[in-house]
Amino acid sequence: MIHYLDGHVTSVLVNGGWLDPSHPWGLLSVTETLLARRHDSAVAGSARVHERALLGDHVVIGEDCDVGPGAVISAGSCLQDNVSVGANSVIERSILSTDARVGAGVVLRDSVVGTGATVGDGVVSPGGRADVILEGRLYTDRRLGSIIGDRAEVGANVTLTAGSRVGAEAVVGPGTVLHGDVRERVEVTH
Repeated sequence: MIHYLDGHVTSVLVNGGWLDPSHPWGLLSVTETLLARRHDSAVAGSARVHERALLGDHVVIGEDCDVGPGAVISAGSCLQDNVSVGANSVIERSILSTDARVGAGVVLRDSVVGTGATVGDGVVSPGGRADVILEGRLYTDRRLGSIIGDRAEVGANVTLTAGSRVGAEAVVGPGTVLHGDVRERVEVTH
């Protein structure tokens, strides 16, 4: 869907650095940088954050989000609208897109979760440094956990190694250790 804006377009000269979100690690860095410039966290009025959940500084929690007991949302993280994070999960420097569902006991570091994606209980994406190939080009030593595409399903107790990617509408079966990429609409089991 393409959205057009009404009105005039102007340019502005900015005195500051250039932030480039054209790659997943860039998107995470830009988000972290922009959130760090805020004086506090932003939690939407309709969000439900359990009293035993812990929100770090410089996070955004969107409309209708549900953050369970014992969950930790660390600095540089953004939960878009209608995101659910289960009990005792840890979200660090990650972006969870609209309608994403994250189970209990999950650890997501330096990760991007697509719209409507489901991450099962006990999934671990520990983050770290990785070499990543995008569109045939090798990017070395990038800080990146995992990327989970729109409407993808990651089963319980899956380990997503640094730099792994799960394509849109793909399914990763329970207990799988994933190294590398899973293409769109593909199912992977042990």
